[in-house]
Amino acid sequence: TPTDMDAFDVRMHSAVLQNLTITMDMATNGGRMSMSGQFMSGYKPVIEDSALAGIATPTAFQKGIFDATTRTINGVAVTMKSFSMTISNPATRVGHQGASGETDGYVRGGEFEITGTCSVKLDEATHAFQALWQAGTAMPIVLGDGSNFSITIPKARLQGFNNDMSDEGVFVEIPWKATTGTHASATALATIVMT
Repeated sequence: TPTDMDAFDVRMHSAVLQNLTITMDMATNGGRMSMSGQFMSGYKPVIEDSALAGIATPTAFQKGIFDATTRTINGVAVTMKSFSMTISNPATRVGHQGASGETDGYVRGGEFEITGTCSVKLDEATHAFQALWQAGTAMPIVLGDGSNFSITIPKARLQGFNNDMSDEGVFVEIPWKATTGTHASATALATIVMT
């Protein structure tokens, strides 16, 4: 019954976000941005009536791929069908404490990485990305509306150039990985603005 469900809800405490994926696709949800993530906790969940409720005033942020009036790869304007990026910052539990063996702490010793993929219309300009991928050239990927919504990857290294023969036309899927350039320069992996 609903009362039983409310009395036995589950609350994860001291949870750590392992990864966050941001996706936008013209054919899904009107091109609106979606996010999903993976949480982990080194503590037992609390099963109780925690009286949790949704927020009273939800945020009105509803931007998506159609709002990005700027969509460029290496400064070249592209027709983008989809965009996805995953930010990974994995944590591992360290030690144990207490009678229940819960974690003593977390460490984030793994690689912090940002990877993604985008599908763009294959034309003369985007066909040139194949040679840049093969040469290992770092290039910027930029999406944004010029004011309060933007995703910028300053030095993306393309990881492939895969044909995408969809019903909508001839596209190419371009997987990428954000880098900080040569000699560990201080350039940010990505800048994300959502206001």
